[in-house]
Amino acid sequence: MQHDAVVEDIEKIIEEVYQVRVKTEQSEKKVLEDTFKLQKSVNDLEAHINTSIIQEKSVRKAQDKTLAEELDVLKKKVSKFVS
Repeated sequence: MQHDAVVEDIEKIIEEVYQVRVKTEQSEKKVLEDTFKLQKSVNDLEAHINTSIIQEKSVRKAQDKTLAEELDVLKKKVSKFVS
């Protein structure tokens, strides 16, 4: 009888250890998945920011060119008027 109780206790302990192991593995898997998702989000955000910077530089360059052309036209008009 006492031997049976010891065996039952050991079986319970083995089952508990197994459950802890399963939960630990599930937690590790979740951490890896979350890390991957976070890294992907960071990469996507970085790509979006870089694209925005490139677009902004292009817009500013185009605006600078337009303003320079307008300034040249105004300078020519002023120089004709002054001369």
